[in-house]
Amino acid sequence: MVDKLSSDTLVNLLKCPKCHCPDFVNTIDQLTCKNCSATYPMIQGVPVFIDDPNQVKIIPPDHVSNAIPEETVRWLKNLDGYSLNIGAGASQTKIPTCIELEYSIFHTTDVVADSHYLPFKDNSFEAVVSFNVFEHLYEPNRAAKEIFRVLKPGGKLIMRTAFLQPLHEEPYHFYNATKYGVMNWFSGFEIENCHVSANFNPVFTLAWLSCDLLYYIEQVYGTETKNKVAQSTLSEWRELWANPTQRKGFLWETMYGLPQPVQERFAAGFELEAVKPNGFDDRTNTDLNDLDRPAQAASISTYALQERINSLETQIRAMETSKFWKLRQKWLRIKRKLGL
Repeated sequence: MVDKLSSDTLVNLLKCPKCHCPDFVNTIDQLTCKNCSATYPMIQGVPVFIDDPNQVKIIPPDHVSNAIPEETVRWLKNLDGYSLNIGAGASQTKIPTCIELEYSIFHTTDVVADSHYLPFKDNSFEAVVSFNVFEHLYEPNRAAKEIFRVLKPGGKLIMRTAFLQPLHEEPYHFYNATKYGVMNWFSGFEIENCHVSANFNPVFTLAWLSCDLLYYIEQVYGTETKNKVAQSTLSEWRELWANPTQRKGFLWETMYGLPQPVQERFAAGFELEAVKPNGFDDRTNTDLNDLDRPAQAASISTYALQERINSLETQIRAMETSKFWKLRQKWLRIKRKLGL
């Protein structure tokens, strides 16, 4: 049994994200704002504050997410007040005074909401933690401002986010931030420290990139090419950067020949071409920052989802040309002929 806050205690921390009223009528199946009458369903006892509750996924109760640091768990347990864990997943240690916010419902989730529009009263929390979330937010600056709003004066934030990591959890991987980008997001705070934590040390940069890269090389070219790349040295890769005359041969051609969707997972950067839509008039002084952010996010997600489909189709076509794929298809034909 997961030890959670009582429903009434939780409701006392909430406010309507639409009109900002802090008062609700709390029934078994929904919360109703006393001011604007907006209703928010309760799904498995969890209040849901997103526009389309049908999008909410119920995650199997046996799912366990990556554990947050033990020292952070001890710190949260000893706080004299409430804390908030944004993007908590399914925590391995459920702290009764720590509200776990997610976009899906895990067995430890307390609230389902959009991190850009936190449904909590101002100055509610002694602490906020967020691990491996901000790279997946379409507008991290806004989410940072929301954290600032819900923290009590003197309240502390601990967050971790990606820098040199390959594409993951697409199509919802939007940002990889430098140290200076992270500090810019949280420039309204008094920043005590911004450093490389143990789980983000350079070992993991090289290990994750190597692991994913070798996997996709094998899918595209086959095991022989993958093994040959695996035997290459850092000195060989260094030369491809330091000496332009060396940008040829096996390593260069192997990387350059990868399908575009595969290259996107490891690319040094991107080139964008875009067109201003018809119907916009400069005289209207339309500010792109004032456009509907959720609609923008939906548009980006739709584009990214289509890109993901294109990526999978490209990988399938690439696999069909690999030696492994051809041998497997030949073996399957032989098995069918033999009636196996």
